[in-house]
Amino acid sequence: MAVDPENQDMTFTLLSNGTLITARISKQLLTITNLKENGTVYVQVQDEMDGKNILILQVNAFECPCVHNGKCYQSKSIAYPVHPTDYFCQCEDPYTGDRCEIRSNPCDELPCYPGLECSTAQNSEGFTCEKCPTLFQGDGKQCELKPTEEKSSVASEMTLTDQKWDDQLKTKTSDVYKNLVSLLTIEIRNVYKNRAAFSYVIIKGFRRGSIIVEFDLIFTTKKVEDPLKPLMEVVETGKLGNMTVKMKTIPDETKDDSSEDKILGLDKTIFFVIVGAAVVFILMISVAIYLRIKRHRTHREANLRTRILNTSDKKAQGIAFRPAGQGSDEEMDLEVLDNEPLHLDEEIKIQP
Repeated sequence: MAVDPENQDMTFTLLSNGTLITARISKQLLTITNLKENGTVYVQVQDEMDGKNILILQVNAFECPCVHNGKCYQSKSIAYPVHPTDYFCQCEDPYTGDRCEIRSNPCDELPCYPGLECSTAQNSEGFTCEKCPTLFQGDGKQCELKPTEEKSSVASEMTLTDQKWDDQLKTKTSDVYKNLVSLLTIEIRNVYKNRAAFSYVIIKGFRRGSIIVEFDLIFTTKKVEDPLKPLMEVVETGKLGNMTVKMKTIPDETKDDSSEDKILGLDKTIFFVIVGAAVVFILMISVAIYLRIKRHRTHREANLRTRILNTSDKKAQGIAFRPAGQGSDEEMDLEVLDNEPLHLDEEIKIQP
């Protein structure tokens, strides 16, 4: 700091004699940008009475200690000579440390599809993922089953008897959920590594009872002989990796997933064709029965009309009655009665 004995105002002027051409001075503040090497700066100080003095500054370049694009900031106070501790670094993700020299392992965050191997790499993300398994598609970070591929699946459950339930297992984005899914997937995948038809295992979720694990085993063929046998053999020891487990199978046969497009084991198209043909056949039978009944009814009606017409053309030959209790040979013509009333206990006979 420059001080004038008479307390007069002083003017600071940067002279061109120095070697550091990026130096600037303003309001008694000297700034040197992009300093990469040592050099000199000449500063002239002049008071109101034209008293002058020249200050020659020898500037030593000090490289910012921050790495990986960390920003270097000067501490509030600097003691000369300058030390690395006179500066602090503001680091960019994912780097940390005093000089941004520490990079956290991105694989610790489980960025890949559950169970796939994660490797650190010198790329923008800092990691790479194993390729999606057979029958799956995606970039390794996300994988999904191909809907059109021929495959089958077996649903089952197991119980982790040595672990306590954690409500975070209800949330698929929680670290607890992701860590357990990844661990189980790796262990089950390792059990089936020598099974040619095995594709992958999908952990569908957890529920209480210590921890009950629901999962599907995915196979590349429609039919799989004893699909649970490898896993059952391991679980019989009571251990799956470091976990104590009990196995429970769901009483379903191997499910053919090549046809999430199938109905009753038939391709949807074939199923609908069969149903359509059956409906048409039933309609044809119904129409045939209806027409037969209609023809029969028409025939009966025609016969009935004919009989009625034939009957209406005949004339009654006479009417006679026999009094009740009298002999059968005693009959009287109706005309004899002369329209007298008939008693109900008298038998009337109509002669053709």
